[in-house]
Amino acid sequence: MKRALATFLCLFIVLCARAQYAPGADSTVVAVPYRQKPELKFSSFVAPTLLIGSGSVLHCLSHDAVDLRMSAAISTLKPYGTKNVYIEEVLQYLPLAASLGLEYLGVETPYSILDRGMDAVMGVALLTVTTKTIKALVHTSRPNSSDDKSFPSGHSALAFAGAELVRLQYGNTWGAAAYGTAALVSYLRVFHSEHWMSDVLLGAGIGILSAHLGDLVLSPLKSLFNIRTGIYVRMDSVSGAVCPALSFNF
Repeated sequence: MKRALATFLCLFIVLCARAQYAPGADSTVVAVPYRQKPELKFSSFVAPTLLIGSGSVLHCLSHDAVDLRMSAAISTLKPYGTKNVYIEEVLQYLPLAASLGLEYLGVETPYSILDRGMDAVMGVALLTVTTKTIKALVHTSRPNSSDDKSFPSGHSALAFAGAELVRLQYGNTWGAAAYGTAALVSYLRVFHSEHWMSDVLLGAGIGILSAHLGDLVLSPLKSLFNIRTGIYVRMDSVSGAVCPALSFNF
């Protein structure tokens, strides 16, 4: 989780560095449309509220009745003697990577790369603080007894945050694919005895909510700091090469 936060903070810093350069006389500037403030819709919070509520209830009231039985049932699907392959360690980053990169594969989105980068940074920051705080306060042993940081699942939170960002930025079709990946990550965390069912439910809810909150404050944040984006093309004075670049001013 720390690596993920560091990665997106680095992305944000790289973009910020472009603010030092202003297009010269030999540059062509193309304005990026300023996205309107997203509407606050009650329906956006139904799914994360249900996931957070169900995960909390299962953990507090039905751990023995549901979590233990679910973990035991899933463990019977694992062939005896097989070694765990933790592909979810990579898959957890896939939805967030899709949020940032699908545009470059030809998928249209009204969000600029700066918007998507800021959404990712804020969402990952929110879910990291939330999951780490709960883990520090609620000491729940993992199914494999490796430590007491099981509740909630950070992998699920990151995967579902990325999936919700894909849905918001690229539409329901791509969002469904991203949600399928996030669901697979959550299943594998339970399958590999790293988490209980309640852990991944709460993690999923935290991830979706973090994505919404990050997206919700994006436009007010840009207005507050007067951040404006631009894409410009300039010719290198030495090599004569045409160099496209992204810049923003604040």
